[in-house]
Amino acid sequence: MGNEPFLKSYNGAYLNVTYSALVNIQKALAAANLGERVKATVPMNADVIQAGKVPSASIFRSDLGNVMSQIVIWLGQNDAPFTINIYPFLSLYNDKHFPVDYAFFDGAKNPVVDGPYVYNNVFEASYDSLLVALAMNIIVGEVGWPTDGDVNANLYYAKKFNQGFLNYVAQNRGTPRRPNSAIHFYLSSLIDEDMKSIAPGNFERHWGVFGYDGKPKYNLSLTGSNGPTLVQAPGVQYMTQQ
Repeated sequence: MGNEPFLKSYNGAYLNVTYSALVNIQKALAAANLGERVKATVPMNADVIQAGKVPSASIFRSDLGNVMSQIVIWLGQNDAPFTINIYPFLSLYNDKHFPVDYAFFDGAKNPVVDGPYVYNNVFEASYDSLLVALAMNIIVGEVGWPTDGDVNANLYYAKKFNQGFLNYVAQNRGTPRRPNSAIHFYLSSLIDEDMKSIAPGNFERHWGVFGYDGKPKYNLSLTGSNGPTLVQAPGVQYMTQQ
């Protein structure tokens, strides 16, 4: 229901309506006898979490305390998942001093140690920041890497991240706080979107793993590094040039 309504760039525009909309949608599903099969959730941007130096020190942003409590309680009561969008690319984009190796899955030179837990990539740390506070099912609503629009948005990094992530989840390794468990996610995205706003950055229109011609931008196996790779979509129809 909605998408990333609490982005700081919205200046609180959806702060007072999101919870009510979530409740109304779930009640409408229940009224249609779909409430047990279909669950309403709100995909959250990763910065709803005020990150600490380690995942266990992370909390919800202070300006969101009340509404996030309402949403979490409602999701729990309705057996619905908490949905978070995690983009390690944005860590690089927003901080030129962010360690590049910590954005990927090959191991970090300086891993983050949080008590008994060791984090070699920022995805695990971001995911576990939620597990510290929420004893509920979590879905990664969006994860991926762009191929243009920034110095770190390129084909090499996109393939490195997406294939590394897919290999990682295919092993059901889980995270340090929830080991040996499946991570449910949506890879972003199928194709580039030339109508997206570039207010956050020029990279916003370049998340696709396919180009407009139906050809994959790079070799990518959705089932892990040893599986079949993406192929060109057949029968792509083009509009008349104008």
